Amino acid sequence: MINATGEEFKWEFIQTSIQANIELVEKVGIVTLVECYFKLSQTKSFNMHIGVLLLAKYFVSGLVFKTVDNAKPEEQWTQLMYRAAFCVVFVQVCK
Repeated sequence: MINATGEEFKWEFIQTSIQANIELVEKVGIVTLVECYFKLSQTKSFNMHIGVLLLAKYFVSGLVFKTVDNAKPEEQWTQLMYRAAFCVVFVQVCK
């Protein structure tokens, strides 16, 4: 962890680590969707729903979360809660 040698404790470090873990789980979900798309393209199956899921994920995480981050930058815990809830839903859909 960055600046872990100091004697002071800052919640920003915990928030950063939680956000990094959420992003890691989202990346695993994206890899899962890409793998499913690849397997379905080999069998010549219809795979439009996977593309729609990827576009929806990037729309929500890119546009919606950046708008929320800019609107209320002081509420970091609330933003982490929204990101975690979205990540859980996204991974469940990927599953």
